[in-house]
Order: sequence, then structure tokens, then C-alpha cells
Amino acid sequence: MVGFNPFLTFLISVPIGIAVGDGFAAVGMMMILLPAFFIIGLITLLAGIFATSKVENV
Repeated sequence: MVGFNPFLTFLISVPIGIAVGDGFAAVGMMMILLPAFFIIGLITLLAGIFATSKVENV
């Protein structure tokens, strides 16, 4: 997620900035989305690491 996060943020923010017609809107969206996606990715990673699976041996 670390390498994909800035690219995804860029792909979402730039079209919004173009649609609004203001570059500050794109930069503002990047400032909001980058930490949000990082936290979501970190939570997902930690949930995957610490998840316990029950496997039954037959």
C-alpha cells in the first residue's frame, strides 16, 4: 500500500481538481486522502497479520 497510495491519491485528486477548476482543490484532496488511505492500509495490514485462523486437522 505504501507505493500504491500516492498514485491512487493522485488519480482521484487531479480529476476532481480539473472538474472544480481549481488546483487548490486537488492539493486539498491529496492532503486529505493520503493520510486517510495510509491509515486504512495500515489497519488492513495489521488485521491481516494478527488474524487467527482455525484450521481443523482431520
